[in-house]
Amino acid sequence: MDLRRCWAYLTAAATAQAHSLSNVIVNSFGTTESRVDKPTNDILQSSTEQRNLGSLHLNEITFVTAHNAHANNFAAGDNMAKQLATNQHYSIYRLLKHVGVRGLMLDIEYDPLDSDVRLVHGSVDYNSFEDVLQSEIIPFLEEDTDAVITIDFETLGDTAMLRKKIFSILESNPGFANRVFRMSDMRWKDHSEWPLIREMREADQRVVILSDSIALESSELGIMWRNDIVMENHWQGGLDECTNRFGETQTQWAPKTISGYHKWSRLFTMNHFCCATGLESFERVRTELIGGGDNGWGVLLPRVFMCTAANGHHLKPNFIAVDWAHIGEASAIAEYLTIGGKIGGLGKGSIALPEAVQINICVNVSHVTLVPNIAMDAMQANHASQVELASTNAMKKYCMKLRFNQIPLSLERTAILC
Repeated sequence: MDLRRCWAYLTAAATAQAHSLSNVIVNSFGTTESRVDKPTNDILQSSTEQRNLGSLHLNEITFVTAHNAHANNFAAGDNMAKQLATNQHYSIYRLLKHVGVRGLMLDIEYDPLDSDVRLVHGSVDYNSFEDVLQSEIIPFLEEDTDAVITIDFETLGDTAMLRKKIFSILESNPGFANRVFRMSDMRWKDHSEWPLIREMREADQRVVILSDSIALESSELGIMWRNDIVMENHWQGGLDECTNRFGETQTQWAPKTISGYHKWSRLFTMNHFCCATGLESFERVRTELIGGGDNGWGVLLPRVFMCTAANGHHLKPNFIAVDWAHIGEASAIAEYLTIGGKIGGLGKGSIALPEAVQINICVNVSHVTLVPNIAMDAMQANHASQVELASTNAMKKYCMKLRFNQIPLSLERTAILC
């Protein structure tokens, strides 16, 4: 691990929430306890953080989003071709209930042979969308009445027939359709910003649906054209850059407010997966890597800084899309961006933060010229208000004394091997 990445990991870990959401059963290496992959009647107590999201507007929250959530090993079963095309390990139900995912990226295609909407990844067919909706998504929403989720459709094939069939599926599942957030609803008419999570719960409009195709847009059903609502970085190019996915301009990726009669804040989807396939990304997202690799503090948080600065409005991500969502620390990072620390910029919630704390971190370095730059990065990232450096050149050991203005109540990792 290079020193800059190591330092990012150290500072982020020191300022991070030490506890993950209580419904995310992940140990310090990112492994997850064994649970069933189908709807159950077990009740998981919502974490304090999840309950306290009610006082925040939708645009103030960062959610973990599962990239190609449907392309998972549970759906693949024993089919080798499907296994090779997966981006997630667990079923959609388990991603929602036990991993803490709140965003689902789904690739859908109309199949004329059986007049159905299929969940696909490239040429690989995983399941019927309606079957997954009824067996995994609806049961979760009925069990967790606090949950607000987002479904982001990537459409393939005949969009006219896809629109017709999606509308038919919603009409056939009124319990789900009634839970879709409808911006045209008169209760949101006088809102100057996205509703509070509490308001969305009270209205039971807890499902935000986006589509890459304007053909699926429907104000009546609540399906919104993605380009009107979000800006998004390109998933190609690796994790060392962050560029606008749509349009040529890199200065401001999109207007700061959404399109239409509402002038609400535009949302930001941050794609954070390295490669074109889950097989490739799995080499970089593994439990044996520090923090889970690309999904850990040392990689993901610096990328948040990069993309926040690059989008032209200094907007933090509302949706962080990752492969292998059950591995790593994406949930803890999303929680931190939402509730704690200067990065999130909110400082809301019931967690009482100490005014300041001072810690000392020492790192053995081989490139001594990097140390001042790393210290400056920490200052610019608003992690630390004071940084003092002391060195023993013979040992090439640099100690950094930091005074943090704001940290969560408990600290977990205070040292790692770099």
